[in-house]
Formats: sequence, structure tokens, C-alpha cells
Amino acid sequence: MTVNAQPPHRPQVKAAAHISARSSIIQPYFSLPRPARHPWRPSSLHLRFAESYAGAGNDVVVTDWPARPGIVTFECRVPGGNVAVETDGNEPVLVNAIGSYRGSRWINIHEDTRTRAFLITAAGPWRLTITDLDALPPSGSEASGAGDAVVYLSEEITEATITHEGHGNVIVEVATAADEPVDLVVNEIGVYHGTVPLAGPALVQVTSAGRWSIDGR
Repeated sequence: MTVNAQPPHRPQVKAAAHISARSSIIQPYFSLPRPARHPWRPSSLHLRFAESYAGAGNDVVVTDWPARPGIVTFECRVPGGNVAVETDGNEPVLVNAIGSYRGSRWINIHEDTRTRAFLITAAGPWRLTITDLDALPPSGSEASGAGDAVVYLSEEITEATITHEGHGNVIVEVATAADEPVDLVVNEIGVYHGTVPLAGPALVQVTSAGRWSIDGR
């Protein structure tokens, strides 16, 4: 299809193939158990359908996602070269990597903000999916993984021990409610092991090219 709107100061390009973008609301979402205090559950208790886009090469994706937080998962398999995802929202750079990439980032994490478009730089095929925050599985008081990720620490905690294995930068950001500032708890380079204040339940975004773990208590 042809994009009929572009983010400010972006070159006009052919739109990505839109796999599915269902903006309707499904029935109230009660299928997963949740703690009583869930700072991100919408007051309507409705889960929004995911939006998924696929393409190849540099492109612009214009999204129907409303002014509510979401999780962007981006996948791209290329032999090399820069892979980047930029937005016209409050999170201007979601991805900036070399070679193949798979990871998740949050958008619209601040109240009353909206991302309308993604500028994708890639030398090969890619897929971008936006999902509702309530689709994140609760991980209790701990989580671990490799690469960029967003996790939902669902238990009440006051601090966490965070570890990182790798040579690059590791950034850990914490969001406890849409109307509160995002807290930067770790910003280091290379191997890291430390304990930081971390109030849960919370959403935690990890930026890393290596392996990491979070152990809350």
C-alpha cells in the first residue's frame, strides 16, 4: 500500500506491507492472573490487538497505535551493516545495531504521548510488531535474557541485583506508572554486577547486546 502520511522531515518512501492491524477492542481480558496492584493495566481492562508489519530494506511504517504504551518487537536478519529503528515519538531511537537483530522496546511510556511512524534502516527483510503491555507475561521478582528486552516484574520488591556479561553498553530503565518519570538505574559498559533500588511491580527495559539478569527482592 502507499503511505499517505510521513513523519516530519522524513523522505517519502513506499510503505511496508501491513500484515495485520486490527484496531478494534476484544472482550475484557481476564485470562492471565495478575497481582492486585498492576500500575499499567488500562482502566477499561481491555487488551488491544497487535499490529504487525513486514518489509525489506529501508522503509517508513505509519501505525494506527493510539496514545497508550506498547511494546515494539523488531526482527531483522542481515549479514552485516547498520540496523536502526527511529520514531517520531518520545523514544526517538529504538534500535541501533550492526548485523542481525531481535529485541523489544517500549513506546509511549510517558502519559499522553503517541508514536505515529517508524523509520527503518535495514539491508534485508524485517518484521515489526506492536503489542499491548498487558500481553507481557508477569515474571515475578526476577528475569533474565540476552539483548534488548522489556520485562514485567510483577511482585512487590524494593531492590534488585543486576548482572551483565558483555563488552558493550548496558542500560536498565524502570517505569512504575505512566504519570511518573522513567528511572535510569544502570548505565555501564562491559561486565557489571550491582544492587540498585528498584520498586516493583514495574516495567523494566534492558538495552544490551549481551546476557543479563535481574534478581529482585
